[in-house]
Amino acid sequence: MKKLLLLLLLFSLSSISIAKVGDSYMCEMGTHVSNEWRPDKPPVSQKLEKFKFKRHEDSITLSPLNGGTMRGNFVINEEYGSESFAAKGLNLIMTYHNGWGDDDVSDVGFFNLAVLYIPVGIQSVGAMCKKIQ
Repeated sequence: MKKLLLLLLLFSLSSISIAKVGDSYMCEMGTHVSNEWRPDKPPVSQKLEKFKFKRHEDSITLSPLNGGTMRGNFVINEEYGSESFAAKGLNLIMTYHNGWGDDDVSDVGFFNLAVLYIPVGIQSVGAMCKKIQ
């Protein structure tokens, strides 16, 4: 009985460090380029922003910080491990990879976003994210 309780305790403690549905992340852009307003010109570096996202069962919600532009709800269409995923929206794709390698799970991950504007133009964001809850 003691071994069973110890095993259950170890399992519950080990799952605390693994990212899961319901976690929120604070992200800081490292790159942000766009040619949305001048599609005849190469993409231009934009203001780097901070934003948050929250992982839900089948979607994520982006929330801007300090008047930023990153917002919306997006359906997850692929999952890679415990928290890594790809999501799509109208003319948009994003990915998040939790950790540094395929089998790694950590509180830090990589966020990428690409948007195609109609009729022409692109926006691209790369950010590092850290779990906040």
